[in-house]
Formats: sequence, C-alpha cells, structure tokens
Amino acid sequence: MTSSAYSQSFVIEDSQTVTTTKTMAGASEVGIVKAGGAIKTTAGGVQAIVANGPYATIVNSGLVSTSTFNT
Repeated sequence: MTSSAYSQSFVIEDSQTVTTTKTMAGASEVGIVKAGGAIKTTAGGVQAIVANGPYATIVNSGLVSTSTFNT
C-alpha cells in the first residue's frame, strides 16, 4: 500500500520537480503545473495527482508523468 502526501491546491513552478503524489482532497481545488515544472513519480502504483474532492481543476503547462503504474 502506498500513501499520498497530503496537499490542497498547489502550484508547481518553472524548474521545480515534485516526485511525490499531489493530493487534492477538498472541493474546487486547483492544481497548476507551470511550463518547466514537473510532477514525476516512478514507484509502482504511485499516482502523480489524486483528486478526491469534487470540481477539481488541473492546469498543466509542464509535465505530469508516472511510470510503472499498476492498476
């Protein structure tokens, strides 16, 4: 079992790379990945973004990727 790092709305800036799951648990949260920013997870079964709350918005101008994801 994997755990997700707790988060709310978030912004990933240019030249910033995050390697843990970003979790949006509340209503109407916004996740932004700016150009040059990245969310990259590599562990098996680890998602890049989890949006559990209703009306979540993800704006991606950078990179969001995961490898070896097992469903």
